[in-house]
Amino acid sequence: MRKWHFNNTDICSNYKFNQSMSDFDKHGIAGVIRENIQNSCDAKLNNENPVKIDIDLNEIYSKDLPGIECLKVRIDSLKGENQYSRQTIANMQDVVKNEKCNAMIIEDSNTKGLSGATKEKSPYVAYAYSKGFHAEDEDEEKEAQRGGSHGIGKIASNAASDIATMYFATKDDLGEIYLGGTCELIDHSYGGRNFLGTGYFANFKVDRFEAYKNENVHSIFSKETRGLKVIIPFVKEEFFDLNEIIKSVCDSFFISILNKELEVNVSDERIDSENLESIILNEKYYEQNFKEFNRNSNLSPLYFKTFKNQDKAELKVSDKNGKIHSFDMYLDMVGGLKVARYCVFRTNGMKVAEKSIKGYSSSAFNIVLVSRSIEEDMFLKSLENEAHTQLSSEHIKDKVFKQNAIRFLNNLDSEIGKVVSKKLEELNPTDGKIDTSDIIYEMNYNFKKIEKENKSIIKVSEKSDRSNSKTDEKDEMEELIITKTSTGDFEITSDGSMVAKSTPSRTREGSSKSTTNSSNYKDEPVEKNFSSKRTINKEVSGKERKFVKLASGSAKRKISKNKEKLLLDLTGVEEIKKKLKCSLKISAIDGEGKETDDFLITDNYKNIKEAGINLNLSFDKKEIEEVAIIDNKINLVLELTEDYNKNLKFIYEVVI
Repeated sequence: MRKWHFNNTDICSNYKFNQSMSDFDKHGIAGVIRENIQNSCDAKLNNENPVKIDIDLNEIYSKDLPGIECLKVRIDSLKGENQYSRQTIANMQDVVKNEKCNAMIIEDSNTKGLSGATKEKSPYVAYAYSKGFHAEDEDEEKEAQRGGSHGIGKIASNAASDIATMYFATKDDLGEIYLGGTCELIDHSYGGRNFLGTGYFANFKVDRFEAYKNENVHSIFSKETRGLKVIIPFVKEEFFDLNEIIKSVCDSFFISILNKELEVNVSDERIDSENLESIILNEKYYEQNFKEFNRNSNLSPLYFKTFKNQDKAELKVSDKNGKIHSFDMYLDMVGGLKVARYCVFRTNGMKVAEKSIKGYSSSAFNIVLVSRSIEEDMFLKSLENEAHTQLSSEHIKDKVFKQNAIRFLNNLDSEIGKVVSKKLEELNPTDGKIDTSDIIYEMNYNFKKIEKENKSIIKVSEKSDRSNSKTDEKDEMEELIITKTSTGDFEITSDGSMVAKSTPSRTREGSSKSTTNSSNYKDEPVEKNFSSKRTINKEVSGKERKFVKLASGSAKRKISKNKEKLLLDLTGVEEIKKKLKCSLKISAIDGEGKETDDFLITDNYKNIKEAGINLNLSFDKKEIEEVAIIDNKINLVLELTEDYNKNLKFIYEVVI
């Protein structure tokens, strides 16, 4: 009788389920599919042909699972010592009683399979009995391109099972067929002895495991061709979804598929270079109306179109050591898009990261980056998390390498920000092509280093205009750095952001000297008499409301770190005369210079206060309510959310 083996332990001490399994569980079915396909691609046999993978969902009688009776008694012996483990164990003990169970089958071909089942160290031994051991390819170039690196991705299949169990069937280069499996339980007592939580479907002799021959099993476990087959029994209900599996394949591997390096069949749906587009641009699988995309949207359709249709350019990113890492960059500016991210692929066509950039998360762009060489692949591998979904420095222990990783990741965002900022500038030229009479036009740049000879530092008072040079040192928003560049005057906020003053600079009539050492810097007037542009009467909820659109010169903004100061001068706005309060409507200008309703105050501001008053104002998606008008001015301090885009331009409307 073939059974599961659990190693002995003197004392049970680990009552927590494997943390890596919990981490993979957070990635859902996408994590399972990505890890298994990546393992198959790493074991590619013939470079002339694609790796082929068949994924199917099936049902099987529980009695047909090899060694299941042995596994049942172990599961029944488990005792949880905390709420989470007690709930997990109760679910295990409940489902394992079922007569039938769902199963996911993932089978590859044109792969090497797991060789060396009878050896001490081999790909089979690493996969079957080792955690954190990554069997490296002897070919350095192939090893650099391989997806795996942490040696724990195989546990993703256990995470997909309600009883944390997976089987694998393999046929190697010698035609040998073996059947193994792993089960991730917790330390437990059984038959008067104590055992560790990890179980192996293998025979144990003295000091080594002995793999079982793949014989006399249900057809679902048979493996007729060279390669690997993974069988996951008791698949979690939320993972038993063909559409989600198809999307997971496309999300992580669409470049591999386009490059004809990978073909996947999910049940009856074929995913190859010929029909990939019909899937990824199909509303059955993906939302296609990009104007409705939000921060939770799947952007794969846009990534696909950007990669396929846009010309590539080179993006160079330096690290702390001055080493340059090069990427092929595919950029598309998408008018009307209100959520922006970039994704990173390795040369093998597997996506390893996706993120937004602070300050540009709402900009209308979409970027795909692809490593230019295996050198970049190797560097990226060192930055990837266990699930290969994020580039991070958090897991790096070496202090020097960690600092280098932090610098590279910061520079990566910065370089992309420069590219996007330049594109936005091209689309919104300051040469009069856009009617700037309705908008506040600002350009923001990440700006960390300023040549000393080009800058001067001034202090601007909080309570008076800039002619008063007295400064409250405690107020960070009051400290500005003024620099003169070839393109004009800029304000540099203390967090490194640079705000270009593209609206004509004017000096208050009759005012004293400018407060800056820069001879060309002139403060914007806030008390000049600006007329409102348009007044529109609307009936809202049976009540007539008047919307007065303010001219651009009546608004003055200042952003520092997570706060924005907004001063609106209502002098000359006839409609507001004798009013003490009003509502304020804020609308953004999109990348094409058009007013858009996509900007939501609730998504971009945490709280809003009147300057000098510690009382939060009420606001909804579009309007701030009960705003005081003092001396014909509205003076607000707004706390920004992390997704706030400092590049945005606004139209302000007083609502009475």
